[in-house]
Amino acid sequence: MRSSKLGQIKAAASEPARRINSAYTGLSNASEVGILRRELEKRRRIKPLRRLFAEIPQALQALKPCMLMSPLSVSTFLKPGAMKFDLVVFDEASQLPTQEAIPSILRATQVIVAGDANQLPPSSFFASADYTDEDDPTEDLEPLQSLLDDCVAIVPVFDRTRLLWHYRSRDERLIKFSNRQFYENSLITFPGATTDSTGSGVRLVYVPNGVWDRGRKLQSSISMILMELS
Repeated sequence: MRSSKLGQIKAAASEPARRINSAYTGLSNASEVGILRRELEKRRRIKPLRRLFAEIPQALQALKPCMLMSPLSVSTFLKPGAMKFDLVVFDEASQLPTQEAIPSILRATQVIVAGDANQLPPSSFFASADYTDEDDPTEDLEPLQSLLDDCVAIVPVFDRTRLLWHYRSRDERLIKFSNRQFYENSLITFPGATTDSTGSGVRLVYVPNGVWDRGRKLQSSISMILMELS
């Protein structure tokens, strides 16, 4: 039953591409397929992607119903109002500021946000400090630290669920610690294929005469010496 349903989904998603392929010949250069066909034959003066995508939105979505893009790429290459998606999926949402995700959300009917609150938040190293008045009524409208935080804060607008399976660690001990300390042993993990830790993992190597190069001063000194020698 599952394979049959998957086949139906693939057939439905590929049907527009089949129609584009059957209509590839006999069309004027003014049609979307004609524009794309002419652009593919060019060797110079190729149109910028943003302009090309704006001219062939239906043909582009027929050929590529699923697009893998960063939020910045969506804003850069997809003209507002030109394309609409059934679903947008955000991964690593704990590291994505909400304001960067809004352009992608506006282009979709449904949204799936996946993230882990135990991971590092977006870096604010280059952001300027913002001090607001305690009585400022706009303070409550400020976005939270990440898209994931904002989505959790507006439940039940978002239906929250938890993924329970973890499969990535080559050595189960790597996830076992996190599972115990951060996830309350709620993750289902799998034993590693090998228990031999030689050549993998983190090791402590004591160097009795080691030098701590604070501020990389030693590296700068070595560079100056090499310049003088050359």
